[in-house]
Amino acid sequence: MPNQFEVRDPEGRKIVCTDARWTHIITMRSFMYSYEMKIRETLEKPTCRLKDADYPNREVFYRLYKTSKRFMKVVVEFLGNDGSVITAHPASSFKKGEEEIWKA
Repeated sequence: MPNQFEVRDPEGRKIVCTDARWTHIITMRSFMYSYEMKIRETLEKPTCRLKDADYPNREVFYRLYKTSKRFMKVVVEFLGNDGSVITAHPASSFKKGEEEIWKA
């Protein structure tokens, strides 16, 4: 399956966003089409990383953008050290039940 992009997180883990997931993201929220670089930046240089509240093999990457006073939120599913983007969107706060793993 072709990839829209591939990056490394601060721990050096490979994270891919497949063309299919990218299509899902921009179909659900068309404005996200112009946010690809912010999504990549969130994965490479997050403000914090949290354990997903509902799925034990998923992590949530947040990056605060001070100009908008909002976070970019990117959910990644990991199998070992390989991750795949599940979804991404702006968020004003963390989801209840997410547990902090790492903070910048």
